[in-house]
Amino acid sequence: MKTYEPLISSGISEDFDSFIEYISFIKDISNDHGVSSNEELGQRLSSLAGAAKVIISDEVKMLDSAYKAEVVVIGDFSAGKSSFINSLIGKEVCPVNSAATTSSVTKFIFSFDERILNKTDGKTIDAQEYKKLVTHQGNTKATYELDYYYPFTPLRGVNLYDTPGFANATGQGDTQLTMKKAKEADAALLLVDINTGSVNDALKAKVSELQKANPDMLFYAVLNKADTKSPSARQKVKDEVMKNFDFFKGCYVYSCAPDAEGVDVETAKREIMDDLTQISKVKNKIEAIILNNDKVEFIDDFICVLNKTKHHLSILLQRKFVFNLEPKMLIMDFALDAEKNIELRKKKEGVGGILDYLTGTTSDLEDEEYEKAFSRLLSRIRNELEKNIDSGSDDHLVDELINDVSNSLKVLFNEIDDNDDISESELYLAVSNTITSCKNKLEELYYKDKQHYQNTIDKIDDFIAFIKQNEKNRKLNLKEKK
Repeated sequence: MKTYEPLISSGISEDFDSFIEYISFIKDISNDHGVSSNEELGQRLSSLAGAAKVIISDEVKMLDSAYKAEVVVIGDFSAGKSSFINSLIGKEVCPVNSAATTSSVTKFIFSFDERILNKTDGKTIDAQEYKKLVTHQGNTKATYELDYYYPFTPLRGVNLYDTPGFANATGQGDTQLTMKKAKEADAALLLVDINTGSVNDALKAKVSELQKANPDMLFYAVLNKADTKSPSARQKVKDEVMKNFDFFKGCYVYSCAPDAEGVDVETAKREIMDDLTQISKVKNKIEAIILNNDKVEFIDDFICVLNKTKHHLSILLQRKFVFNLEPKMLIMDFALDAEKNIELRKKKEGVGGILDYLTGTTSDLEDEEYEKAFSRLLSRIRNELEKNIDSGSDDHLVDELINDVSNSLKVLFNEIDDNDDISESELYLAVSNTITSCKNKLEELYYKDKQHYQNTIDKIDDFIAFIKQNEKNRKLNLKEKK
């Protein structure tokens, strides 16, 4: 058994390369004529190819740390959510107003490819159009989902969402839109105006609803506008929030004011982003475990299907060559078939003389009846051929053999019609030579197929060994990383 040599090296990861190889092999084996004729194997191999593509996609996401924490910024309108996001990411992107401003949901994503995508219609828009779409415009109820791509340095490990918020009497759909997006998030930054002194009952109810919809969701309080309070007053509000609301994993004192005296905004930013990035790391670890389990399950299924494929090919390999066409009986049956329902048959005992029939009585037969009988003769020959050939194996060769026999027999019958001196034994010999030639070609194809099946089985054995070695290496790598 030879060692299987991988075809590619992408430089991305060994697992990525392995699964590319798996897909390539699945495609190759699926098109093999010994396998393609088996519908069940075809379906299972197709399913495995789809699973491998998903794993490759997940592998790329994992390598790119794409499993980022999805974090929503929520709170009552005018709690300073948009100003907070502008301050946190270091760029004035969100429109700010003392009245309820934000009407839509924006996802801020770190990317060197700067663009703004309106997901509602799939179009890219500019910054001016963006500010128009995300701002409440009179009585219009239009809302949008937008992706804002920009190299926001703080968001390398986190995706951040701006939302309309709650308690806006003039924007009745704001709360519904905010809750819908928040229920899909990993974490929420709940902005609270520190001057309110605490988290009100309405906000607490919203958090409770989100927890029921998403039990794994994490909550962090951001006490905004902290520059309006003394240091002791800020600490008192923070202590009360953490004491009275146990669902908060953290609480940050913050201010978006450009001259926030006494508020260490930079430290607060760092603490917020460190906590959120930690969520991303945990998320990546969880996804890594899931991905590893998916890989193990795939490998088990793959080897199982390959072994079933080998079994199927082994059955084909054990098939005997059988060819039961006896020329004399073939011609006699043909003559009887052609004479069926013809008055001539009544004038003779049995068939009479086959040669006499072919040379002297053909004109008494209806052409249509003759053609039907000849077609049935060829059908008998085809059935015998197909007993020895896998249905996916070079189907055109079976057609070629049938055409050879058909043409040979037609030429032979025409020669008989023109030659009164031919004997029945000579007729049988000529037909026998035609059938024997067909049989020899068929037998050659039969043994060629057998060799192909054995080669495919050997190829599968080599590839199973390759898979097992990959798995061994992968487990060692995982062990070393731990």
